[in-house]
Amino acid sequence: MNINLKVIKKMPKKTRAVVCMKWGSLYPAEYVNVLYNAVKANLKSEYRFICFTDNHAGLLPEIEVRPIVDMELPERAWQSGAWPKISVFTREAFDFEGRALFIDLDTIITGDLEQFFNTSNGSFRAIGPNSWTKSKKRKPAIYYLGKRLIASLKNKRKNTATDVATEKRSPGIKRNTMGTGIFAFEIGEHCDIALRLMADVDFALNNYIFEQHFVENQLQHWEPWPDKTICSLKYHLRRPIWQSFWRHPMRPPEDISIVAFHGDPRPIDMVQKMHNSLREFPHMWFGKVKWVRDYWKTFSDQ
Repeated sequence: MNINLKVIKKMPKKTRAVVCMKWGSLYPAEYVNVLYNAVKANLKSEYRFICFTDNHAGLLPEIEVRPIVDMELPERAWQSGAWPKISVFTREAFDFEGRALFIDLDTIITGDLEQFFNTSNGSFRAIGPNSWTKSKKRKPAIYYLGKRLIASLKNKRKNTATDVATEKRSPGIKRNTMGTGIFAFEIGEHCDIALRLMADVDFALNNYIFEQHFVENQLQHWEPWPDKTICSLKYHLRRPIWQSFWRHPMRPPEDISIVAFHGDPRPIDMVQKMHNSLREFPHMWFGKVKWVRDYWKTFSDQ
C-alpha cells in the first residue's frame, strides 16, 4: 500500500503555559511582573505566560491577562484558603490544549524551568513531602513550646473530609501532603475538581483549611516534583533560631530552580523592610536580605 506522506498533517504541538493568579490587594502588580521576567530568563522554550486576575492595572503589556473564572465563591473563600486557584481547572479558563505550570506569586525563580515540563509525563505534579523535608536536628525546647502556643491561638478546623484511600497517591505518599504553590497539569483534564467544589462550596470551606487539601483529595493520582528542584525558605534556607537574629537566610543551592516562600515572610518583606512577623517568631532578622534584594532588582528593572 502506497502512502502519500504529503497529505499527512503534522499534529499540532501542545501549548505550554506558565500561569499565576492575583486577586485582592495582598500582592501588587510588581509581583506578577517580577515573576514574568524571571520565568522569561529561565525558560527558553516556547510558552505563554498567563495571569488570571481581577485587576490588570500595572501589569506588563507582554503578559497575557485573563479574568478569574467566576465559580460563585463566597467572600470568605477569597479572603483565606486560596480557593480561587481551583478556577484554573474549569473548562472556561483556557481556550487551548496543553500543559500548564502554576506558580504562586510569593515564589523566587533561581534556575532552569524546562525540567518542570520535561519531567511531567502527563501526570498531575505538585509539591510533595520530599520538597519539605526538614532537618532532623532536635530544636531547643522553647521552639516546641512556642509552636504549641501559636497553634493554640490559630483556627483548629479539622480536615474531616480526607478519608481517601492511600492507593490514590504515588507509592509512599500519604494524604494531605501535597502543596499547590507550584503544580502542573494537563489543561482540561481536571474539570471535575472545580465542579465538585461548586456543587457544595460550604462543605468544602468548612472541612478543608486550604484549597490544596481539597484538590489532593479529589485526585486519583498525583506525583511530587523530583528531589532537588524546589526548596523552602522556611525549611531549608532559614537559619536556626539562635542564629536568625543576626544571620540572613542562606542562598539556595545552585541545583535548585524554585524557592517557595509559602506564607510569612514574603519576598518583598526581605527587600523593603526587616522581617517582623509574629507568625514566625522566634525566627526574625534585621535588614534587607542581599540575594533576595538582588533578585528583585534584577527582574523588576527589565
